[in-house]
Amino acid sequence: MADPARWLPPSAWADSRIRAFVPACYAIDIERGYPDPWKLPSPAGKALSQYIRDQVVTTRQARALLEAFAKAGISPKDNHAGNIGFSFRRLVGHPSYLSLSPALPDGCF
Repeated sequence: MADPARWLPPSAWADSRIRAFVPACYAIDIERGYPDPWKLPSPAGKALSQYIRDQVVTTRQARALLEAFAKAGISPKDNHAGNIGFSFRRLVGHPSYLSLSPALPDGCF
């Protein structure tokens, strides 16, 4: 599996270079209640207030949100290819979990 060119015919490749997949958009999912953006440290609160009601954001918007969280010292609780998740319980005073996950192409705008 590590070298697909050895077992797939050359006609299987439109482009033979292997590249990382970058999703066109990310789904935002909030569980256990919306966090109050203004209880979060700056610039995380301001960035979250822009996207909190969206269900899908572009990759550029997702990166901006993640950068704002990092600048505010908020690290992900979960961080893997299928999900980047943040728990805000300590910051907002009630259970709240936000996750970003790659959206399927039909979910993008």
